[in-house]
Amino acid sequence: MIALAGESRYDRQVLRHLIPVLHPGRCPDFVEVKKPIKLSQATTQLTPRVDELRRLAQSQAKLKNAALVGVALHVDLDRVTDDKYTKDRETIAAELRRAFTCQSALALAAVEMEAWLLLFPKAFTKFRAKWVIPEKDHRRDCGLEKDPKKYLERVLGGQKYSETDAPEIMEKAVKHGYVTGSLSGSNRSFTDFVDELQSWR
Repeated sequence: MIALAGESRYDRQVLRHLIPVLHPGRCPDFVEVKKPIKLSQATTQLTPRVDELRRLAQSQAKLKNAALVGVALHVDLDRVTDDKYTKDRETIAAELRRAFTCQSALALAAVEMEAWLLLFPKAFTKFRAKWVIPEKDHRRDCGLEKDPKKYLERVLGGQKYSETDAPEIMEKAVKHGYVTGSLSGSNRSFTDFVDELQSWR
């Protein structure tokens, strides 16, 4: 079983859609750690919070009478993929490796999950026909977008975007085959997550 954790259930649901298409081979079942896990600004609280995550994940797996074979954690970086990104990512990833005997993957989304959604511009139109990401923005580095939510408010017509839409947009991206190894845009934080998942045995 793979444990999914993060700051919100919408983030966890996005991971639930993503992992089966990115994980090599048969993907195990999922269990969600429903308590919000906030690590990007944890500093001195990082170790105890990761230890709490381990206890919660193991408890959830035990309730399902299943072995915990992986944990995927979503964290909003709240910052673009700047020079500090690599250090922050390695610090959190190292804590996950220390705390868990199973495999781990860190979705340290820069700036937030919406920046990952921007990698799949056609999925927005599949979700709502009037939602069109401008063609000129399809090939950009989405990890450098300082406020993805405001960007979406600016370019999407019709109904206002809400973070509750994120899981369904990602579901459309997976369903229509947009989650591939040849994306038009880029986001280093997404690539790092994919690389970790694809190293799982």
